[in-house]
Amino acid sequence: MRGDCDGALLAQILERGYRAMANDRECLICMRECMTRIQHYAAGGRGDFMNSTLMQDAVLWNLQLLSSAALRVSAACKSERRELNWGHVCGLFREVAQDPWHLEPEAIWQCVERELPAIRRNLAAIMRPTTGQY
Repeated sequence: MRGDCDGALLAQILERGYRAMANDRECLICMRECMTRIQHYAAGGRGDFMNSTLMQDAVLWNLQLLSSAALRVSAACKSERRELNWGHVCGLFREVAQDPWHLEPEAIWQCVERELPAIRRNLAAIMRPTTGQY
């Protein structure tokens, strides 16, 4: 499920709490792990997703964590790494869950299908070892 992601580091960060992310790299790792988890949960396709509130909740939770981690990336990193539309990623959860009491599974699925592939590619570009400190 995790592929190239560092699940052990994410577990440590979650244990400390997201507010305790020590640096940009930890934020980016958390973002990458959330993307991997969303991809895993959505792998069954739209039909499975629409029929499972468990999958919907898991994807929504990881969208929230993804947005929260993006919010914690430093302004310096964001200005250096413009491959990602940081404002969009930071607001992704709010966009999908405008009213948390009336969630629309279709809106969540559209986000997974249309938005996340580009975010994943751009995040991978940022995290390549040759790109510097991140």
